[in-house]
Amino acid sequence: IVPAPFTNDELARVSRTPILFSDECDEIVHECENHYWGWGSSQSRYGTPADKVGSAIKLQDLSRSYSLVNFELLPRLFPAIIHAFPSLKNTLPENLRLATSRVVKYDASEGRVELGLHRDGKLITANIALNHLDEYEGGGTLVEG
Repeated sequence: IVPAPFTNDELARVSRTPILFSDECDEIVHECENHYWGWGSSQSRYGTPADKVGSAIKLQDLSRSYSLVNFELLPRLFPAIIHAFPSLKNTLPENLRLATSRVVKYDASEGRVELGLHRDGKLITANIALNHLDEYEGGGTLVEG
């Protein structure tokens, strides 16, 4: 079932243009790596054992990154989403909202490589890679249609 207002050919989009600058990505990664609570331990998710699940920090627990996302990223991201999906052409960017956000760290050397097969509960999901493409192999998101 394709949710309104989308059509069958609007299930996924990939941007070839970075939505964050390199220094912004580095700033988010730096704050996460130096967060006083640390990455914490992961729990099993969606049938994936805890030792394979990527570690996560909620955006609201990252003061600098929270500001960066809300005041720099979202004013770029929301118009890009509207542009990517023709069914949203009459939507104003200020009518879109960020429901949840987290930074997830995958580490192949520790075996933390997935979140498990799941369905997001939101109408639109945006995944943004914070590392440069030459820093990792593989990765990606499976979208079933």
